[in-house]
Order: sequence, then structure tokens, then C-alpha cells
Amino acid sequence: MVKTVAEFKDEMRALRQEMFQNADRADMRLVASWVDRLTMALEDLSDSLEILTQSVETVSDAEASSGSDVCCPCCCESGPAPKKARKAKPAKKAKKAKPAKKKKRR
Repeated sequence: MVKTVAEFKDEMRALRQEMFQNADRADMRLVASWVDRLTMALEDLSDSLEILTQSVETVSDAEASSGSDVCCPCCCESGPAPKKARKAKPAKKAKKAKPAKKKKRR
């Protein structure tokens, strides 16, 4: 059975919760059961990944055989030329603060 990544994730989350809930009373058979469930889930995921790999190879082969001269409109359109980066302006020097004027006494 082919599984999605979300289904695999849910299955692993459920297995992990069960392992933590039953950790204090786990025996060899229970641990072996958990390992078995984990390996079965990984086998199912590997089947899904193999099918995905084959479909990606098929698509890439189809694109290569259709000709490299043809490209999608988003890539072939000549858009605006990229703007050149502006040169950094030198930082303005901070002016020194003038000392406060003293008040004259009358």
C-alpha cells in the first residue's frame, strides 16, 4: 500500500506515543512488536519513494526528449533587466555637540 508522507508521519507519532505510554511495563515481545511496526512502515514508505522516483525520471525524460529549445513562458520571457546594485554611500560624520552657553548674571 502506498502511503503519503503525512500518513507515515501520523503512524510514527502514534507508535511513539504508545511506546512512551507503555515504557514502564515493556517486555521483549512488546519492544519486538514496536520494531516490527516501524520496519513495516519504513518498507511502505520506501515503496512510495520508489514510485515517486520513477515518476520524476519519467517526467525528466519526457522534458529532455521534447527538445531543449522549448522552455516555459515564465523562463523564456525577457523581463526587465536586473538592476545594478547601488554603491554604498559613505556614512556622514557625526557633528560634535557644541558646549552649552553659560547664563550671564545681572
